[in-house]
Amino acid sequence: MNPINTTITLKEITAETVGPIMKLNVAEKQKSFVAPNANSIAKAYFSKEAWFRGIYDEEIPVGFVMLYAYEKKPEYYL
Repeated sequence: MNPINTTITLKEITAETVGPIMKLNVAEKQKSFVAPNANSIAKAYFSKEAWFRGIYDEEIPVGFVMLYAYEKKPEYYL
């Protein structure tokens, strides 16, 4: 990975890509701020307001992002 020429993309999480995304972890001191990716992905599949993607550096999974978009209120949660 060359940080100068890196391409970061957001990709839909599929049956083929969910394993590596679920294995990603935040730093130990950040664990109290977010749920494990597996928990968030499971919740997202049952919420019509959730939008979630894997974050990739080229083809390497490096992160996970999820947001909730509430149409009834102009609020978004990342």
